[in-house]
Amino acid sequence: MYLVLDDVVQSIIAYKDLVVPLFFGLFFLGTFAAAFFYRHRYVRSSYLAVFFACLLLVNLSPSGYEIRPMEDLHKFTGIPSEEKVNYLIYVEDSAGREIRFDRRVVPTVSPNDDVARALAYCSQEESEAAGRYLLHRSHEYRERIEAGAPSLVERVDFPRHQQDFRWTESELDGYGEFVTLKVYELHLHFEEGGYELTSTERELAFEVSLPANATASDVEYTFEERCV
Repeated sequence: MYLVLDDVVQSIIAYKDLVVPLFFGLFFLGTFAAAFFYRHRYVRSSYLAVFFACLLLVNLSPSGYEIRPMEDLHKFTGIPSEEKVNYLIYVEDSAGREIRFDRRVVPTVSPNDDVARALAYCSQEESEAAGRYLLHRSHEYRERIEAGAPSLVERVDFPRHQQDFRWTESELDGYGEFVTLKVYELHLHFEEGGYELTSTERELAFEVSLPANATASDVEYTFEERCV
């Protein structure tokens, strides 16, 4: 059965640019039709059959391919490799004290994601432009925290689904003005099977500082143009 499902998924992948958006649209059209004709037994049963068939396709196929809005609902994670590489963004004050980047500085930028990786591997000009922008925004965000005046977006932002890291006024008390933004390449080594972290190695991959007296206009940047 797995092999049959895998063949089906491989066929979908070959035409994913067409199949995925087409399925996405047809799914909601079918859901609307099933809701409208819910009294018809064959409509209900056909809709449920297609729904669970697609759910099984996503979850049982060895390829693990998603056709949205179906999601990967595996009960068990795969076995990770014995080494994993992460990229983390930090900011540093003049005394060399570092603190991890708070993703609320720029909501679309996580301290550990493709942006951090891009800063490490893009051209020097692109990386420095993005890094200076993030560093300047971190100053503005810190000022709002210390003034106890969150922005309107921060006030109405829906609570995150996980307890992630964030800056607080008390935590920032121990830091001077942030002068440098850094990206570290973090190597995580696990025991065989991936059940336990055995060691970590951190290597500086990128750093940038703000020019003296830099203003917002000096660090303008559009993340839609970023290198990833």
